[in-house]
Amino acid sequence: MRVPHRLTRTHHDFDQQHASIGGHDVAAIAQNLHRLVIVPVVEDGFDHVRVVAGRYRGKEISLEATQWTRLLANRTVVCLCLMYFTQGFGGAFYVTWLPTYLASRGLTGMVAGVLAGLPLMLSAAADLLGGVATDRAARRFGLRAGRITIGGGALAAAGLFTIAGTLVASPVAAAVLIALGGASSNFLLGAAWGTCLDIGGRRSGAVSAAMNTSGQVGAILSPILVAAVVQRFSNWSAPLYLTGVLFLMGAWCWWWVDPTKPVSD
Repeated sequence: MRVPHRLTRTHHDFDQQHASIGGHDVAAIAQNLHRLVIVPVVEDGFDHVRVVAGRYRGKEISLEATQWTRLLANRTVVCLCLMYFTQGFGGAFYVTWLPTYLASRGLTGMVAGVLAGLPLMLSAAADLLGGVATDRAARRFGLRAGRITIGGGALAAAGLFTIAGTLVASPVAAAVLIALGGASSNFLLGAAWGTCLDIGGRRSGAVSAAMNTSGQVGAILSPILVAAVVQRFSNWSAPLYLTGVLFLMGAWCWWWVDPTKPVSD
């Protein structure tokens, strides 16, 4: 099999292409590069290379492919993905249909503009405070309790605030409650991403990617489904009920999350 040309470069080639780097640094980098075990493979008719092992600063490294089937069969990973789907679904509502909802409640002008941005303003503070809260809770009550109480509690609060917003007569009060729901849904971010690191180990990137992708799927579907629900029921309360219920279901998913059990176990 033909080995790609880039694998045949010599130390001299490396030195010439990176002349701005000091000679000692080039030698150190090249020394680490040549220790990598590079396996040429052919997949779908194309030449590829795969780095499977090597040394860096005297330590052995191994770069095996992620076993996605095993990863996505892990209960905690599945629950994180389902939970983050609900968070992404609700979060997309605030940046797509919320201004239209406020207009349907009779809010216009500067008041509507401020209230439309309120979920994002509160969420910025909630994101930071949530990270501090989950770390402190984990130190005081243990890792699992520290993650699920903040993560699950935040989504439960988001669901209750969102549903409550549909029940009040005052449009301003409704907007404030919905904004509190949005902030609550972001209060969990520290717990969610922290759990990815807790269980992921060397697979933290893959676990985080799976969870984040699920959230993006929810965010993509949110504006589409909200429009369909409003058209079906001719009522703006319906999609907010849906969002609130999804938040509550996401909170329930946290019960099955165990950050003390790595995915490699």
